[in-house]
Amino acid sequence: MSQFNKELSAVGDGDSYIDKTPRLETVLGLFERLRLERIGRLAAYAGVIGTAVLAAGVAAKSASSHPDALGAAKISHPLDYVGVTSNRIWVPDRQEAVEAAQEIADTGANTVRIFEPLSPGQAEIDNDKVRLCNAAEAARESNLTLEISYMGHQGSKVNYVPSSAAAVTRFITTDSAVLWNIAGPNANKRGPNGSPPCVEEPLSKVIVEVFNEVNSGTFNANRDAPKKYAYLMSRAGPALAKDADNINQALEAATPAGQQTAQPPFTLIRAAGGLAVGNSDPIGFLRDFDIALKNLGVTTVPFDLLTIHPYPRDITSDPAGIEAALYGPMKSELDTSWGNSKVSIFYDEIGVRAVAAAKRSLYGPKSLSVSSVTIGTQAQYYHNTFKEASEEEGVVGVLTFQGEDASDDGWPSGIVNPDSSHKPSWNSVAQTFHDALAGTLGD
Repeated sequence: MSQFNKELSAVGDGDSYIDKTPRLETVLGLFERLRLERIGRLAAYAGVIGTAVLAAGVAAKSASSHPDALGAAKISHPLDYVGVTSNRIWVPDRQEAVEAAQEIADTGANTVRIFEPLSPGQAEIDNDKVRLCNAAEAARESNLTLEISYMGHQGSKVNYVPSSAAAVTRFITTDSAVLWNIAGPNANKRGPNGSPPCVEEPLSKVIVEVFNEVNSGTFNANRDAPKKYAYLMSRAGPALAKDADNINQALEAATPAGQQTAQPPFTLIRAAGGLAVGNSDPIGFLRDFDIALKNLGVTTVPFDLLTIHPYPRDITSDPAGIEAALYGPMKSELDTSWGNSKVSIFYDEIGVRAVAAAKRSLYGPKSLSVSSVTIGTQAQYYHNTFKEASEEEGVVGVLTFQGEDASDDGWPSGIVNPDSSHKPSWNSVAQTFHDALAGTLGD
């Protein structure tokens, strides 16, 4: 019996331990039924995702990416990025950030995603620099790849991002300052006034997601959103690549003659989208976005990853079914527009809400009133989500939202309670993380 099934047996379908282990064929059969039900749900709301496109994508996926439909076994590949979205490392206190990062790493995760607030007119990062440096150093000390996801604000609006020439220029300036502060040759040097260094050593790898859920209704009020985002990416994508080249040249220039640089080359991964599913149309948005880029004269894809948030419309449903339904159409659109496998897919936010019965007193009304599943179902859904992703060619990772629950934000989807104790799902999900990185989820 796999470690996952042992742990799932202990967690059970509720919050108490049970003394029986679900048979493997029962679990797989349940997952297949749930997957097909979820696909049916998606097809039903054709106003969100076109039924014809969805059906074609699922059919293509079943024939190519899932050879078990032809009698062969599914094949899992290792995921490159496994972990959580968590702003618990984006805090003013460095020790708190370091401890939070270690807690994340203890699950076996290798990646952590944070949100970097940004207003369209913001040109500097002074107000956020302490938190940013703490997050970068905390991730570095725990060997976690840091993903920075920009979150646009305009008053009470979120996902409102720069779209004018001047605002895009300010964003590029801001993002450049962020990268040089955490990865440049002076990142570990004291400032001109004796201010402490940002990090002990410059980060060698960073993922930058150029804004979050850009197809949502709040993205610039969703007026001409694909065109606005295409304009932003047409300029920000090349600028990010140039920053990475300049940082590497500066690191090399800072190395004394005759010595090898102590730092590995800096790697920057450019991510686009954070495409929301649920009540949005990610496939239509991606198609319009790609067309808009081409109309701007873009011939080389300005991003490395397409990021997707495969939340079900019914939040108590299994997210793995959403991944299965979206994958075929998404990969087909990317390959058609930019070349076969030029852009990878990254499911960098997915949450399954569950509250342990013994810990309900830690939560406020906003978190207790939302739809949720049992702790055992949470563990199973996270396992299914990572397993589905590992069986999809060109998919590089999955991040859960979040690591440790806040007391009353409406998203008790972590595997750690607000008092820092582990939920009963912790061991199972940690095993899933381990197996996802090892490429053994299909074993």
